[in-house]
Amino acid sequence: MHSLGIVVGEDAENQLFAFSDYLEEPYQAFLSPEQIAEMADEYEVSPDNLEFLCRHLQEWADGEGFIENGRLGYWSIENPNGKFDWFDIGGRWGGYLQLASGELVDQALLKDLDIGLLLGNAPVFVVKDGEWLTGDMEPLEAANEAWITHYQAIINSLPPDSLITVVDIHH
Repeated sequence: MHSLGIVVGEDAENQLFAFSDYLEEPYQAFLSPEQIAEMADEYEVSPDNLEFLCRHLQEWADGEGFIENGRLGYWSIENPNGKFDWFDIGGRWGGYLQLASGELVDQALLKDLDIGLLLGNAPVFVVKDGEWLTGDMEPLEAANEAWITHYQAIINSLPPDSLITVVDIHH
């Protein structure tokens, strides 16, 4: 599914990377006792047989397994804060922003945009100051008035020289 979003500020791509489903640097993820029990049940071994389970973590969790201080873990690149698997500046919504002159663009300063159109067409999310702000990830409907009101407040609070970028995400 594709969703329309707006990124406020410079370097939209770097702001979005924090919300990608996958991180560039792997980190250590540890299995909970419930996950260990589920995995052990699947392989029909005791949950105490960490050596066996560790050898099978690559296929179970898609990451190289390890045991550290009696805890079973694996190396992961999955982002626990992930919201999408890829994005594109503009994308399906290329030309979504309309300048006061009528020209359609993917990125512009707030002061140059037709603010009425911008306020009247709420996106599904906004990324501002490294924070993901959203009503929900479903297409907007009239029932989502709280998000629309919040979105309008965000836009109205921005300085005129704020850079606005339209993005298409896939999730």
